[in-house]
Amino acid sequence: MKPKERSAADMLRAMATIVLGLVVLGLFVVALGGFRFWERLTQYTILFDTVKDLNVGQPVKLDGMNIGRVVTISPYAPDPSQVQVTIGVRDNMPLYANCVASISQRGLVGDYYVLLTLQGQTGPVLPPESVIISKQTPGLAEIGALVGDLVATLKPRLERIATGLEQLFTPENIHQISTVLADLEILVNSAQATVRTLQTELDGVGAQAKDTLAHGTATLDQARDTFVMVQTDFTALSTELRAQVHEVGTRYADLASQVQTDLGYNQEQLTQVLDQVQRLSEELTVLTQDVKERPWQLLRAPRAFPEVRQ
Repeated sequence: MKPKERSAADMLRAMATIVLGLVVLGLFVVALGGFRFWERLTQYTILFDTVKDLNVGQPVKLDGMNIGRVVTISPYAPDPSQVQVTIGVRDNMPLYANCVASISQRGLVGDYYVLLTLQGQTGPVLPPESVIISKQTPGLAEIGALVGDLVATLKPRLERIATGLEQLFTPENIHQISTVLADLEILVNSAQATVRTLQTELDGVGAQAKDTLAHGTATLDQARDTFVMVQTDFTALSTELRAQVHEVGTRYADLASQVQTDLGYNQEQLTQVLDQVQRLSEELTVLTQDVKERPWQLLRAPRAFPEVRQ
């Protein structure tokens, strides 16, 4: 082969190698940048108050399974205080209405990623471009800051507790506590002896108490029988008394009816007598008036008035 042809072939191979290297390098850069044009992803939107150190291209996981990646991160136009995160999920992985999104971290110092969890019943399938509900989860740094604040708050109290314990457990207080414990042991032994004495006395009076209870039971039985007899006598007496009261009531009703009849009869006779007395009084009044006007009629009736002699 001629030198010119050999140099041309080497040049072509070198150029091909360079082009291939550039293509591989470009694909590697695109992959590292999170751009994968060969993937078919279904996009969803999530609104967060903060995305921490989340970057484009970070994975999206559903209960630990890698199902997609973060596509874009941008401020939310209607509310700039929120951040809009667009995620891409593979077409063969449906999402449901009960999905809740949060930002989690791999280990202690790992990268952040979007974690989707299912809560409760699955519900309907979310259509593309839907908004997924988000919840804020504190990261390790935030937890560390909270723990630091808590320790700083508790430190003065713990110091006061330690100081109080030191003052409490002084040699003098320890000696007094030992004395109190010794006295307490003596008191407990005395109480146990008292309990044993009471138990012995109770065992001694047990038989007598049983006899007393038996006698009391017999007395109560006798009183119950007497009460039953009294109740029976009272029931019979009350029945007889009700019968007598009923009989007296009947007789009183008859007597009242007879008195009412007699009163009605005597009243009629009294009315007739009063009518006669009234007529007699009227006649006496007329006669008295005539005597005042013509007294001679009582002495002798004139001949001119023969009707007076009638």
